[in-house]
Amino acid sequence: RYGVDLKEREEFTFSPVNFGVVLHAVIREVCDEIKKNGESYYLISEEKRREMVKRSVAAITDIYQNSILKDSSRNSFMIKRMEDLADRTIWAMGEQLKCGDFVPFVFEHKFNMEVGDGDRKQLMSGTIDRVDICENGTDVYVRIIDYKTGKKDFNIVKTYYGIDIQLMVYMEAAMKLVAKMRPGKNVIPAGVFYYNISDPIVSATTESAEEIEDKIKGELRLKGMVNSDKDIAEKMDNTGGTSLNIPVSRKADGGFDSRRSKVMNTEQFNMLGRFVDVRAVDTADRIAGGDIRRSPYKDGQFSSCDRCPYGAVCGFSVDLPGCNYRKLKKFDDEVLWNNIKEGVDENGKKKLLFSDTDSNPMYRVYSGFLNKKEAEKEEKRVINKIEEYKEAKTLEEYLEQLREGIV
Repeated sequence: RYGVDLKEREEFTFSPVNFGVVLHAVIREVCDEIKKNGESYYLISEEKRREMVKRSVAAITDIYQNSILKDSSRNSFMIKRMEDLADRTIWAMGEQLKCGDFVPFVFEHKFNMEVGDGDRKQLMSGTIDRVDICENGTDVYVRIIDYKTGKKDFNIVKTYYGIDIQLMVYMEAAMKLVAKMRPGKNVIPAGVFYYNISDPIVSATTESAEEIEDKIKGELRLKGMVNSDKDIAEKMDNTGGTSLNIPVSRKADGGFDSRRSKVMNTEQFNMLGRFVDVRAVDTADRIAGGDIRRSPYKDGQFSSCDRCPYGAVCGFSVDLPGCNYRKLKKFDDEVLWNNIKEGVDENGKKKLLFSDTDSNPMYRVYSGFLNKKEAEKEEKRVINKIEEYKEAKTLEEYLEQLREGIV
């Protein structure tokens, strides 16, 4: 995909990917219209909201693969399904905003940002579905929300391994945007979330309409991590107890129930963001350097090969010699956060910074050697010869002398 730019063969069908793209577009368009009209996301009438959704779905589907969408009764059903899901999503968004002080700041923000230090940088780009902010004096709290048509939750272990870094990259981009738009303010991460788009069916017997609604809200609760600052969490959800909106549960004394809350403090948000930057640059450098090893992982019953469209090209199979899934080693919280703070990977290998012959920063990891002892020996050799490296020719100088017959 990233080397020879392979693409799947396009088919005359409305795939789940197409479904997700159109659904995202509908949600963005309706939310933009509500914001533009100066209306409330939670006070708008159900009839008006539904009409806006139907109008948006009709307009977008007329543009997006019109003939395909109207080619079968199945696709006509999918259009109706889209209307239901978009309407439920915007309703849930209003209910969640109603319980706090956060407001939508921007929808579908496209970004390009450099990550890394010095000359060792990589460009990262993406689109953030939604950025919400809450302004509190000199502070601005930021939360990002990414819509998913499947089931998705934030997994800090997968983030640590560099497998799932999306939300943390989005948070960095969102904070840079807010800092630019709100100069002089302290920009603080409040939370990173997935919203799993769904129109849940809940069981009910003698419950009231309000109790049934609360069950639906609970099913649509945001998935992710919340800043552990009580004031910030309160500004996201002020209902107390077990929140129906964010993944926290409060005890009687106001503290968080650690068993039912997913929280990390501001320092941990920042540390994890820096760690993700390093892993992202390291991964991009390895790909650019020609590292195309097949290295899928398996976590429980799920493997990264399950939904990969390139299986026929890759040829990975556990039946072949040397083909094995990577297993994600689990860490307790203290070890995990210490590793993140110290920049240590899952194998206990820390990146070493030294100068290459172009006087640019370069990372070397112990995994480039047979063992840690050999790596430490190489590190000492580099340090002892550091002056020679500083005086070494750059690649351009060497090639020029080679052309002139000097070397």
